[in-house]
Amino acid sequence: MPRKSAASLAVVPPRVAPAKLKPPAALTADERRIWRAVVDALPAAAFASIDALALAAYCRAESLSQALAAAARDADVTTREGRAIVTTAALQARTALAAARSLRLTRQARTHRDVAANQAEAPCTIPKPWLVASDAEP
Repeated sequence: MPRKSAASLAVVPPRVAPAKLKPPAALTADERRIWRAVVDALPAAAFASIDALALAAYCRAESLSQALAAAARDADVTTREGRAIVTTAALQARTALAAARSLRLTRQARTHRDVAANQAEAPCTIPKPWLVASDAEP
Protein backbone atom coordinates (compact mmCIF):
# COMPACT_ATOMS: atom_id res chain seq x y z
CA MET A 1 0.00 0.00 0.00
CA PRO A 2 1.57 3.32 -1.03
CA ARG A 3 2.19 5.99 1.54
CA LYS A 4 -0.03 9.07 1.50
CA SER A 5 1.50 12.50 1.25
CA ALA A 6 1.00 15.10 3.97
CA ALA A 7 -1.05 17.20 1.52
CA SER A 8 -3.49 14.37 0.80
CA LEU A 9 -3.88 13.69 4.51
CA ALA A 10 -4.67 17.36 5.16
CA VAL A 11 -7.64 17.37 2.74
CA VAL A 12 -10.93 16.14 4.12
CA PRO A 13 -12.87 14.19 1.49
CA PRO A 14 -16.33 15.62 0.79
CA ARG A 15 -19.20 13.85 2.45
CA VAL A 16 -22.02 12.99 0.08
CA ALA A 17 -25.45 13.10 1.68
CA PRO A 18 -27.44 9.94 1.01
CA ALA A 19 -30.50 10.36 -1.18
CA LYS A 20 -33.93 9.61 0.25
CA LEU A 21 -35.62 6.49 -1.06
CA LYS A 22 -38.16 7.01 -3.84
CA PRO A 23 -41.44 5.09 -3.69
CA PRO A 24 -41.77 2.18 -6.13
CA ALA A 25 -44.08 2.74 -9.10
CA ALA A 26 -46.25 -0.24 -8.06
CA LEU A 27 -47.57 1.57 -4.96
CA THR A 28 -50.98 3.22 -5.00
CA ALA A 29 -51.38 6.94 -4.33
CA ASP A 30 -52.31 6.32 -0.69
CA GLU A 31 -49.37 3.97 -0.21
CA ARG A 32 -47.02 6.55 -1.77
CA ARG A 33 -48.40 9.16 0.66
CA ILE A 34 -47.53 6.88 3.59
CA TRP A 35 -44.09 6.17 2.06
CA ARG A 36 -43.30 9.88 1.78
CA ALA A 37 -44.54 10.57 5.30
CA VAL A 38 -42.25 7.89 6.74
CA VAL A 39 -39.20 8.69 4.62
CA ASP A 40 -39.54 12.46 5.18
CA ALA A 41 -39.93 12.04 8.95
CA LEU A 42 -36.55 10.31 9.34
CA PRO A 43 -33.01 11.22 8.26
CA ALA A 44 -32.01 10.09 4.76
CA ALA A 45 -29.53 7.61 6.23
CA ALA A 46 -32.32 5.81 8.13
CA PHE A 47 -33.15 3.65 5.11
CA ALA A 48 -30.85 1.80 2.74
CA SER A 49 -31.98 0.62 -0.68
CA ILE A 50 -32.40 -2.89 0.73
CA ASP A 51 -35.12 -1.55 3.04
CA ALA A 52 -37.34 -0.59 0.09
CA LEU A 53 -39.17 -3.93 -0.04
CA ALA A 54 -39.92 -3.94 3.69
CA LEU A 55 -40.97 -0.29 3.59
CA ALA A 56 -43.28 -0.99 0.63
CA ALA A 57 -44.83 -3.89 2.57
CA TYR A 58 -45.36 -1.59 5.55
CA CYS A 59 -47.00 1.05 3.34
CA ARG A 60 -49.36 -1.55 1.87
CA ALA A 61 -50.22 -2.89 5.33
CA GLU A 62 -50.79 0.61 6.76
CA SER A 63 -52.93 1.69 3.81
CA LEU A 64 -55.11 -1.40 4.15
CA SER A 65 -55.24 -0.90 7.91
CA GLN A 66 -56.50 2.66 7.51
CA ALA A 67 -59.15 1.59 4.98
CA LEU A 68 -60.35 -1.24 7.22
CA ALA A 69 -60.40 1.07 10.26
CA ALA A 70 -62.68 3.45 8.35
CA ALA A 71 -64.96 0.56 7.39
CA ALA A 72 -64.94 -0.74 10.99
CA ARG A 73 -66.09 2.65 12.31
CA ASP A 74 -69.22 2.38 10.18
CA ALA A 75 -69.77 -1.36 10.69
CA ASP A 76 -72.78 -2.68 12.54
CA VAL A 77 -71.27 -4.99 15.16
CA THR A 78 -74.62 -6.63 15.80
CA THR A 79 -74.29 -8.42 12.46
CA ARG A 80 -71.91 -11.19 11.53
CA GLU A 81 -70.44 -9.13 8.65
CA GLY A 82 -69.87 -6.14 10.92
CA ARG A 83 -68.02 -8.22 13.48
CA ALA A 84 -65.91 -9.74 10.69
CA ILE A 85 -64.92 -6.27 9.47
CA VAL A 86 -63.96 -5.16 12.99
CA THR A 87 -61.95 -8.35 13.56
CA THR A 88 -60.19 -8.00 10.21
CA ALA A 89 -59.39 -4.34 10.95
CA ALA A 90 -57.84 -5.31 14.29
CA LEU A 91 -55.73 -8.05 12.70
CA GLN A 92 -54.56 -5.71 9.94
CA ALA A 93 -53.63 -3.03 12.50
CA ARG A 94 -51.44 -5.62 14.24
CA THR A 95 -49.84 -6.54 10.91
CA ALA A 96 -49.04 -2.90 10.17
CA LEU A 97 -47.59 -2.44 13.66
CA ALA A 98 -45.40 -5.54 13.24
CA ALA A 99 -44.07 -4.16 9.95
CA ALA A 100 -43.39 -0.79 11.61
CA ARG A 101 -41.49 -2.52 14.41
CA SER A 102 -39.38 -4.53 11.98
CA LEU A 103 -38.39 -1.27 10.26
CA ARG A 104 -37.73 0.30 13.68
CA LEU A 105 -40.26 3.07 13.09
CA THR A 106 -41.77 3.01 16.58
CA ARG A 107 -40.75 5.50 19.24
CA GLN A 108 -39.31 2.77 21.43
CA ALA A 109 -37.03 1.58 18.61
CA ARG A 110 -35.77 5.13 17.98
CA THR A 111 -35.02 5.92 21.65
CA HIS A 112 -31.53 4.98 22.84
CA ARG A 113 -31.63 2.83 25.96
CA ASP A 114 -29.41 5.24 27.94
CA VAL A 115 -31.79 8.11 27.19
CA ALA A 116 -34.77 5.98 28.19
CA ALA A 117 -33.04 4.99 31.43
CA ASN A 118 -32.31 8.64 32.25
CA GLN A 119 -35.92 9.57 31.58
CA ALA A 120 -37.16 6.73 33.77
CA GLU A 121 -34.92 7.81 36.65
CA ALA A 122 -35.80 11.51 36.36
CA PRO A 123 -38.10 12.84 39.07
CA CYS A 124 -41.72 13.23 38.06
CA THR A 125 -42.75 16.86 37.57
CA ILE A 126 -46.49 16.21 37.37
CA PRO A 127 -48.22 16.83 40.71
CA LYS A 128 -49.96 13.85 42.26
CA PRO A 129 -53.73 14.29 41.93
CA TRP A 130 -54.40 13.43 45.58
CA LEU A 131 -52.05 16.20 46.70
CA VAL A 132 -53.57 18.92 44.50
CA ALA A 133 -56.13 21.11 46.24
CA SER A 134 -59.53 20.75 44.64
CA ASP A 135 -61.50 23.78 43.54
CA ALA A 136 -64.69 22.11 44.75
CA GLU A 137 -63.63 22.15 48.42
CA PRO A 138 -65.20 24.90 50.59
